[in-house]
Amino acid sequence: MALEAIDRFFVLSPHQLQQVTSLLPPNKVMVKSNGIKPFPSTSQERKGYVYVGRLESGKGIEALLKAWEHLAFPLTIIGSGPLEEPLKKQYQKPFIKFLGNLPENEVMQHVSVAKYCVHPSLYYETFGLVILEAMQVGTPVIGFPIGTRKDFIQHGVNGFLTPPENLADLIKSVDAYPEYKRLSEHARQTAANYQQDKIMESQIQQYQTLLGESS
Repeated sequence: MALEAIDRFFVLSPHQLQQVTSLLPPNKVMVKSNGIKPFPSTSQERKGYVYVGRLESGKGIEALLKAWEHLAFPLTIIGSGPLEEPLKKQYQKPFIKFLGNLPENEVMQHVSVAKYCVHPSLYYETFGLVILEAMQVGTPVIGFPIGTRKDFIQHGVNGFLTPPENLADLIKSVDAYPEYKRLSEHARQTAANYQQDKIMESQIQQYQTLLGESS
C-alpha cells in the first residue's frame, strides 16, 4: 500500500514517536496512548517493594533480584514465567515473596500498599501500563532509563530512574525518602492524564480531526 493512501500512523508513546520520525512523515504520526482503569487508593501504611510482570530475562527480574542480594527490604513478586521456579529456588529469603499470577484486583491491592513499584524491564516496551497503574494509586515507580520509562518517570518527581548496576544503591537511598508524600502525589497527577475517560476523549478528537481532513 502506498504511503500516500494512509492518513495517520498511531504510536503509543513519545518514545515510539521518536523512533519512527526518521521513517515516516512527522505530520502522519500521532500519539494515541493506552488508558488505565480507575482503582481506589488506600490509607494503609505503605511498606516494601513490588514487581509486576513476567518472570523472564528481558523483563529484568534477574537484575532486580541480583540487587536484592544486597538488600533486606520486603519484596513482593507478582507474575509467572520460565524463570519462576529457578528464581524461587535461588532466592529463598523470608523478605522475598513469589505470589505467581493473581487476579487484577489483587494485583492492584498489593501495588497500592507498596512503598515503591520497581519496573526493571530491559526491553523498550510498547507502553508501560504497570507504571501508570502504580502511579494512579500513589505508588512511585523505580525503573531503568530505557525506552518508555523516560516518558512517564521523572527522576525525583514521581519516581526514580537508575542504571541497572546502581539499583541497589538507589533503593537504599530512597527507602526513607524525606519527600515521599510529594512523590506519591506527583505520581497520582501523572497517572490522571491517562485515565480511560480522558484518553477516549482525546482519541475521539483525533478521529474527528481525521474525518474533517478527509471530507
